[in-house]
Amino acid sequence: MAPDAIALEGVVLGPDEPHALVRDGVLVCPHPDCGAVDQIVELDVATRSNELEIVGPGAIAAYCGDSTFEGDGFECDVCSRRVSLPDDFEIVSWD
Repeated sequence: MAPDAIALEGVVLGPDEPHALVRDGVLVCPHPDCGAVDQIVELDVATRSNELEIVGPGAIAAYCGDSTFEGDGFECDVCSRRVSLPDDFEIVSWD
């Protein structure tokens, strides 16, 4: 792992992955030329995406059909650029 990367329950985030923003209770792409609302998804090693939803203060749920895949990070589903979860947020369920 790179010295300035962060491990998050099997997910490695590089230092150049900006934190997704939170506006009006939804995740927003942090890239200035995108800014897509409610389009941040979880990536996994099966190369599928899982929808994310803020379900409470500091809590995010990932919706997927099968939760047996290992996480591979997060990205904006519109601009396809990687992001990280906002500070003080964590995945609390995979429904």
